[in-house]
Amino acid sequence: MSVTREMADDLVARKKYIHHAIVWFKRGSAPERFRFDVSVVCEELDESLRLIGNQGRTNWSIVLLTSSGIPLRKLTVHPSGHTNPDGTDAGHCHKHTWDDLYKDKWTYFPPEIDCGDVNEGLLGFLKECNIECKVPPERIQARSRMSS
Repeated sequence: MSVTREMADDLVARKKYIHHAIVWFKRGSAPERFRFDVSVVCEELDESLRLIGNQGRTNWSIVLLTSSGIPLRKLTVHPSGHTNPDGTDAGHCHKHTWDDLYKDKWTYFPPEIDCGDVNEGLLGFLKECNIECKVPPERIQARSRMSS
């Protein structure tokens, strides 16, 4: 199924819930790599989504995916930044949006989200995407070199 910008925006705007705890798990052998993957439910549409978080040594990201893997929204913090299709620079802290032409290539700086800490970034992302956690997310130790 093709997802348009309007469909993506509608899904993001609808109230969604996470019924289980968000728990970061160590991934791989590197001590500073963590990940979580939880189901997100949009009861209005009986739509199941996924929220995935990744934290590395110098970067982190949180993405809201459809059941078919389309990234409706993605918050990314990494040193190299991001260049939009028109050549503008979104900076090292940016949020990807979805449209059917450019996929998730367009980004913007989200001033309402604290990108200096992965824990605060997660809370801001949840709020902006209208996702309510029934259990507060686990906090992970963020490294200072990942700050914005």
